[in-house]
Amino acid sequence: MLSDETVTPALEITSQRSTPVIGPSSEKTQPADEDRRLSISVVIPLYNEEESIPLLHEKLAAALESYGAPYEIIIVDDGSSDNSYNLLAAQAAQDHHMKVIRLRRNFGQTPAFSA
Repeated sequence: MLSDETVTPALEITSQRSTPVIGPSSEKTQPADEDRRLSISVVIPLYNEEESIPLLHEKLAAALESYGAPYEIIIVDDGSSDNSYNLLAAQAAQDHHMKVIRLRRNFGQTPAFSA
């Protein structure tokens, strides 16, 4: 497994999917009904993108909400050395649609998609 998550107190590793992800601690045991019938999954690998994360989340969440279908946003932090992971973790704690996978080092875009 490529991921090596560090969990902040507000977050907890869950195993609802094949790869452990980080999300709000309210998702401990069972996936929410919405997660069981997801229509849209967006996977985004990123590396050192702390400046663009707030706008990315704002625009992407707004676009996905406009569809009116259940969705998830999976962000793969590909070993960022800036503050990207901390920003992502804070947003994931506030947005139940967002999940974060943190890789321990930069593996590249293709392996990040596989995580």
